Amino acid sequence: DNEQSLPDPFQNDLGGSENLPTLVLISLGQAPLLDPPAHLAFDLRSLPNPPKHLRDTHNGTSKRLQEWLGYDARFRARRDTIQGDIEAAMTRSPAAEPSGYELRVGINCQMGRHRSVAMVEGFSKMSWPGWQVRVEHRDIHKKR
Repeated sequence: DNEQSLPDPFQNDLGGSENLPTLVLISLGQAPLLDPPAHLAFDLRSLPNPPKHLRDTHNGTSKRLQEWLGYDARFRARRDTIQGDIEAAMTRSPAAEPSGYELRVGINCQMGRHRSVAMVEGFSKMSWPGWQVRVEHRDIHKKR
């Protein structure tokens, strides 16, 4: 038995995530509605849009655009509120049968290319213990 066992945190990274529930973070524009619908839906259209020169050259996956939005106190406050709502929904999820369970979170802005994408990207980098994360940017490549 020369095979060494990895410490538990590493075991999760190498396998077994198929038994964890999935947090599905979806960015999208205002229309059409998600199908299937999200369990939680958040609208960011009331938050300030990045300046036109940034919107024209960057989308929400851009570090520059994410930083611009991150300087806005309203964006940060909305992020914190949404994070709390997601965490609350996670505690209400069917923990008895986590295998295959998905918590779908839809985050929309007007076109689904800037604010919602940046918010989803930020959430995807956070730690969600006991959950695997999947990101979908539905409308990031749509033109006006």
